[in-house]
Amino acid sequence: MENLLFFLFFRLYILLRCFFLGDRYLCGEEIFELMITILCEGRLRDKSLRAVLDEYLVRMEKYGNVQYMESSDLGKSIASLKEVTIICLDERGVQKNSVDFSLMVQKLTLSQKNIVFVIGEAYGIPAKIMDMASVKVSLSLMTMPTQLVRVVFAEQLYRAFTIIRGEPYHKE
Repeated sequence: MENLLFFLFFRLYILLRCFFLGDRYLCGEEIFELMITILCEGRLRDKSLRAVLDEYLVRMEKYGNVQYMESSDLGKSIASLKEVTIICLDERGVQKNSVDFSLMVQKLTLSQKNIVFVIGEAYGIPAKIMDMASVKVSLSLMTMPTQLVRVVFAEQLYRAFTIIRGEPYHKE
């Protein structure tokens, strides 16, 4: 109930800001002028999962710059990105429902320019990168194959964008 009230007040704030200030960024006309990167350790080998992942990446194109990267060395890949906020997906992270996750994404997009969501391999994300993370998020307490996590996370990120824009994809 508390989260729902916060969400409603936050949406009211955005609508008022759009109306009185003409803030195109918040009104959804230019929802994201930033780069969101989904950085994964290793390669996605399953072609059927890759097809589903690609579908969500295509759907997210209308919301802004979302890129998907695969890397054998997460540390080097993160170092190559400039001024980033790192969010690690980890089973010990904070669990959020879809609305709360969308609020987190929206808050980050208001204050940050480059956000990197890091997905590790079977044994997790290296400690050095976990220490760099601003937030650690868990998709589930259940164990999932890392190949599947990529698709589930891409869907949740897409869902977050639709919630932020008030589109009818998410059902409650």
